[in-house]
Amino acid sequence: MPWKSAVSNETNLEDAIEDLSSQIGMFKFTKSPTVCVIFVSVHHEEFYDSLPKLVNKSLKSDILIGCSGTGVIGNGLELEGKPGVSVAYGVLPSVKMTPFHMYENDLPTLDAPPEKWEHILNVSPKECEGMLLFPDPYSIDTEHLLSGLDFTYPNTIKTGGLVSGGNKLGDNALFVDDKVFRSGVVGISFWGNMSLETLVSNGCKPIGEPMVVTKSDENIILELNSANPLEILGNIYETNNPRNQNLIRNSLQLGIVMDRLSQNGSNSNYLIRNILGASETDGSIEVGELIYEGQIVQFHIRDSKTANEEINQLLENSSSKLEEHPPDSMFMFSCIGSSKEVFQKGNSNNTVFTKNIRNIPTTGFFSNGEIGQIGDQTFLHGYTSSFTLVKSRPVNH
Repeated sequence: MPWKSAVSNETNLEDAIEDLSSQIGMFKFTKSPTVCVIFVSVHHEEFYDSLPKLVNKSLKSDILIGCSGTGVIGNGLELEGKPGVSVAYGVLPSVKMTPFHMYENDLPTLDAPPEKWEHILNVSPKECEGMLLFPDPYSIDTEHLLSGLDFTYPNTIKTGGLVSGGNKLGDNALFVDDKVFRSGVVGISFWGNMSLETLVSNGCKPIGEPMVVTKSDENIILELNSANPLEILGNIYETNNPRNQNLIRNSLQLGIVMDRLSQNGSNSNYLIRNILGASETDGSIEVGELIYEGQIVQFHIRDSKTANEEINQLLENSSSKLEEHPPDSMFMFSCIGSSKEVFQKGNSNNTVFTKNIRNIPTTGFFSNGEIGQIGDQTFLHGYTSSFTLVKSRPVNH
């Protein structure tokens, strides 16, 4: 199942599309079903409306899907803060694909039956094994969207990123085939000889020990291990080295074990959320996520060195066994708030990445948030890099 990644830094959009077409080469003339996933930087915003026509004329794919962003990633290069257009072009002879677009008003209520979601997306759970999603942050409730999709498509891997580049409703662009939307969410579902695996790099390291939430009120933690949360944090601070103390003061986060099958935090993936505040009166801590009694949590600090080590570890632990059985393609969605803060160097993220996987086509963009799975749930992450591994496999239906 061949894929190709291409990127162009041409300042003129028409020239950029022609450049991409030249890089894609003979792929675009195949008779097999083809898909073009395209990302365009905000530098081309004046010509967003003409992009589908240019792409369909030059690249000739059966399905077009994509969005705008502050910067793009393609063919092992990151173009952030610069003009750029990137594309992942796939030839998928044994894959069924269904693109879609939804507005906020189209979303069923969270207590609606699954059939409502199936009708809107025009795909059944039995024929939906993977899903790419690009929601506009100014016009759609992404957490509502993910909750509904998890409910209706529990066995579907969902991944993607929030569209970026704009400052208000209507600034961003979403692409499906020959249409351009300025709000809502675009996506595409896959079924057949293709599977997705998501890896989320939080760029954080744990401090202290995993603890049980013994008392909480919505997003406020009142007790950890039946003790005062602020006092626990104070003890952690006092026992850490000066570097970690500085990170505790400036980049403290809370990791929450969201995998309902997990019994401890030692080998679990954490959902990382901001600590919004603390009360010196009762020692409680306010977190950017609903917290339930009995959940396992652990304090984390965001750290550039850890970020690179974590990506390496994620790739080594990947079920793809990257060196022996590399995936056909990769999608990378990197938060606009983390690329420089966490990885510091312009291409260090992809340097680590390509060191492990070498010539795998990698395409993506800098997003306003990343969509990835932890345990059996799909979450909207922040300050992360989310990697989606695309693999071929026999169809067993």
